[in-house]
Amino acid sequence: GSAFKPIVYASALDAGYTLSSILVDSPRAFRTGQIKLGEDEIWLPKIYGDKLMGNVSLRTALVKSLNLATIGLIEDLGPKRVIEYSRKLGVSSQMRQNLTIALGSFSATLQEMVNVFAIFANQGNRTEPIYVLEVSDQSGNSLKSSQTQATNIISPETAFLISDVLQDVVRRGTGWRARVLGRPSAGKTGTTQGFSDAWFVGFSKNIVAGVWFGVDDYSVSLGNNQSGSVAALPAWATFMKESHEVLKIGRNEFEIPSQIINSKVCSVSKNKPISGCPIESEIFISGTEPTRSCKIHRRF
Repeated sequence: GSAFKPIVYASALDAGYTLSSILVDSPRAFRTGQIKLGEDEIWLPKIYGDKLMGNVSLRTALVKSLNLATIGLIEDLGPKRVIEYSRKLGVSSQMRQNLTIALGSFSATLQEMVNVFAIFANQGNRTEPIYVLEVSDQSGNSLKSSQTQATNIISPETAFLISDVLQDVVRRGTGWRARVLGRPSAGKTGTTQGFSDAWFVGFSKNIVAGVWFGVDDYSVSLGNNQSGSVAALPAWATFMKESHEVLKIGRNEFEIPSQIINSKVCSVSKNKPISGCPIESEIFISGTEPTRSCKIHRRF
């Protein structure tokens, strides 16, 4: 489901998009290449909810988990690029090379997805999971121990940009129930067709965790409206809250890479603001902030 979308948006950032780039949330129709009842089959992607937002920023599209805007993004990037990027992050699941991957239309394991989100949490570095930290004898002598080794996969800047948007998912998006944690946290919900799966994968500064509810063979639904936000997120929040308390972890903020800057943009055009522009702040990798002035408000 939509838990795959952060991978799509990370690939877009590394392809030259910024968080203020404009996407279009509007109806779309595609020929599938199949014949149905003697005619070309048409795929009409559905939206979750009943509202279309039109022009939106990359940030808003991910925060609001907009299906149509994400499909348009993959149409521009190309499914092949996104699949190759997901492989780099560690997703090994089989994926069809078409636009439906925007909606996470394939099976993945919880471990795969937690490992991917750990890269965003760990400044772009991947560490392989360790299940046994140490084996010792009855006298306390260490017989065997394991240590993590980090491999850089994506830039710290890209990892932070995605992490910042996923914090926004908690602040004002589908992950709002995670605010009960009472500390900076980030994450993404996922819901599959027919409510057969519910996901939430997220992290604080210190812990990454994922929750999945579902039926392996998709034979039944979890129930109407049992989305990732409703079914999976509360369990994640309970686990995370208790884990931080048991481990006595303080309220730690996410580290900001030195190349991340804050810049003002026109909230409509997302370009460099001029007099008369409504203004908002956005973060950029230094050198990617908009330099073209807004033309929409020039007449004012």
